Amino acid sequence: MGYTKITVPENKMDIVGVQFQNIGAEGTLSLQDIKVDGYSEEGVDWIKIYDPATSLYETVYYYGEAMEGVYADDSYETLVGTGWGDTDQIVVDIDIPAGTGVWTQSETGGTLIVAGEVTSENTVSVPVNTMTLVANPLPMAVSVQDIKVDGYSEEGADWIKIYDPETSLYETIYYYGEAMEGVYADDSYETLVGPGWGDTDQIVVDRTIEVGQGFWTQAENGGILVFPAVSAE
Repeated sequence: MGYTKITVPENKMDIVGVQFQNIGAEGTLSLQDIKVDGYSEEGVDWIKIYDPATSLYETVYYYGEAMEGVYADDSYETLVGTGWGDTDQIVVDIDIPAGTGVWTQSETGGTLIVAGEVTSENTVSVPVNTMTLVANPLPMAVSVQDIKVDGYSEEGADWIKIYDPETSLYETIYYYGEAMEGVYADDSYETLVGPGWGDTDQIVVDRTIEVGQGFWTQAENGGILVFPAVSAE
């Protein structure tokens, strides 16, 4: 069993990710098992869970001891305890698979604490031609160049977007496969690095995807992101 503390900047939206599966739950983490440190207890700090099938978000809010937590249902007879709920302070429980990215924001800044079993699953599926919010599924940082693909276009049409909460800007990185001879080491175009991720000029880009970092991706024909394999033991 392990845990990750994900730092959320003050009053800035950020994309974070899930690395663990719950004990006894195959490949998923319960939303209610994401604990917080420093988040407001009054239902103003939130997580937004994106559904690529509908392009809509479900927003859940954190209610702490100051609000007596969340209620089991709209009878308001049973308090569940501190946790995540809807705008009516009713508990919301969702299973979040490892490799899922979510938006979050904390007015004063805080920490999300994700705990569970390390998953041995190192692939993240991406639907056909649909922007998807995903995450590094591993409890370790990885280089973007170590993220391999299956089914992604080799011609620079498929991408990942890495969000910077400090600037609210994205860096977009494209996949170039054998059909494009991969990416070049620099703009002299003298040295091919091989299949990998690059900028619009097909020059290699190396970025680190941190533990707990989420990002957007899209594949025209759908595909799979393949992260380095790790043991679940």
